[in-house]
Amino acid sequence: MRASRQDETLHGTGAGQAPVDRALADAYGLTVRQAQCATLLRYGVSAGDLAARIGVSPSTLQKHLSALREKMDVRTTADLVAKLQETEADDNIAAYHSWPPTPLTPEASGDAAGALIEKLRGKLHLIDMLDVFRTHLAAEFHIQYVFYSFIPLSVPGLIKGDIFNTILAPKPIEAAYRAVKDPLQYPAVQELFAKPDGVALLDGLQTEYASLPTDVAAFYRACLAENVRYGVTFGFPAGSSYVGVSLSLDAACPDPARIADERGADLRAAAMVLHGCAWSFGALAASFGLTVRERDALSFLAQGFKAADCAGRMEISERTFVKHLANARMKFNAQTNAEAICKATAANALVFR
Repeated sequence: MRASRQDETLHGTGAGQAPVDRALADAYGLTVRQAQCATLLRYGVSAGDLAARIGVSPSTLQKHLSALREKMDVRTTADLVAKLQETEADDNIAAYHSWPPTPLTPEASGDAAGALIEKLRGKLHLIDMLDVFRTHLAAEFHIQYVFYSFIPLSVPGLIKGDIFNTILAPKPIEAAYRAVKDPLQYPAVQELFAKPDGVALLDGLQTEYASLPTDVAAFYRACLAENVRYGVTFGFPAGSSYVGVSLSLDAACPDPARIADERGADLRAAAMVLHGCAWSFGALAASFGLTVRERDALSFLAQGFKAADCAGRMEISERTFVKHLANARMKFNAQTNAEAICKATAANALVFR
């Protein structure tokens, strides 16, 4: 992949992997920890979640916040957040270590893609990116909910159900969606297997539920209960991985067939921008929740170092190194270290020094 600078920021996935707004840090003379707190507060992370996000105890966090309030000349944390949100955002906040897989500047991407990219910049969580994506397309396409599926090792992963799902939908719909045991039983998935570059349209009122597995039928009924009649599903390859996106349309959508037939390519293009930003800006990697140690363990191993050498470079015991690897395998649902490395690479979760 690539070498990282000594001072570059890392994915915001916990244990200190918080991005740092350099301009903000320089303006107020902040330490690294203070800058991490300020940056995360600036981008919407609550003060209650900060300790876990940067990997410190609650008491230590309070010391950082106290120093931060003093340097920024405010009395309360609420005042601190308000002042931070008035500062100009760093557009490249989460992209210091990433090579974009798609053009991620408005000038190189065209007006429509560029506008979406600008809205996605600075979002630290994949679910927040999905919300931006939905809002960006809602007025034109009657989109209500978004289902994003990342399959690290493409079709083999889909067949064995090795899928990372992020869902922006009401709890009943999400619960019904996650209750489906075999994603291959979805009519839309079967349609896309027959025509991978197509767009599958499903009408919830015209679906023959008697022929569907019980759990799939329950999902469609949950959608209807939330006034979601139509679903548009498509996918695209992304390196060794595959990304599937389903968009629910409200029951009042005037012409869903036209959207699927004539605008399917536009929806896929927008979804590819979404995925490119999630990949490049670290939101996808952060979703797997690797700690710094777990990420470094995989990264050193991926470079070909033996376990003892990896442990030495990380300044930990070999036994502790093995524990970090085990935790990383679990988070990637991997049976072997090689599988975990492949999946981490697909998600852009490794950083090489």
